[in-house]
Amino acid sequence: MIKMKPPSAILASGKENVLSTLSATKTILWKVFPFHAAAWEAAAEPIQQLLNTDDEDLKDERTELWRNAMQVQLNSIAVTSALVAAVASSAFTWPTITTPGVSWVVRAAWYSSLLLSLASICTATQQSIVLSRLATNPQGSVILRMMLGKSKHQGSNGQLEPRRLQLYIWQVPVSLLSGGVYFFLAGLTVMVWNLGQMVDLNWDQDDTKVVTVFMIVLGFVVFSYVLSTAGLYNRIRVVTREFHAQ
Repeated sequence: MIKMKPPSAILASGKENVLSTLSATKTILWKVFPFHAAAWEAAAEPIQQLLNTDDEDLKDERTELWRNAMQVQLNSIAVTSALVAAVASSAFTWPTITTPGVSWVVRAAWYSSLLLSLASICTATQQSIVLSRLATNPQGSVILRMMLGKSKHQGSNGQLEPRRLQLYIWQVPVSLLSGGVYFFLAGLTVMVWNLGQMVDLNWDQDDTKVVTVFMIVLGFVVFSYVLSTAGLYNRIRVVTREFHAQ
């Protein structure tokens, strides 16, 4: 006779498998996307600090500081997204966009860039309004902490941890903005490359020289961006871990 496991044991086993899968996934993501993971950790650290502060007055002060800093960030994201959307919109008036031989990928990438930028503005504005409304609520700081942190489950170190969904939600505007910039640069790169291919990359043609200079500058931009990201977020991660190890 087959002995059936009780429902509680089945649920416990399923929870353990899910947690194991999430842990393995997190490890893989850390290795594949180390810079993004470091930025994620830099965003989570302040929330975890304010959730685990013992002094209530200091906890409210840190919550208000986080709320104000987030509002400044959201305002900057909204303004930058508007600029990216304006650039993407004006790009469709360039004569080269209708040049025969320019790939459809250019238009698709720029339409995507415009969409992502507009979505970034919407989400940044929405979140900024939410923070403003919480600021006028007498219990706004408490409500915000209940939103950000887990109320019942604690981490392995006995401290309250931020909700993963909330961490994702508050990173949506900047992620959409980054996506808008990436798509616009991708479309621009394809367009310039197409112009060079039309003349068979003949050095006697001006378009070939334009492609060469553009690719050199693009390489420098990508290198500078990666170096900046690594130097900022990865260093924050290292210093934070060193601080907690003391």
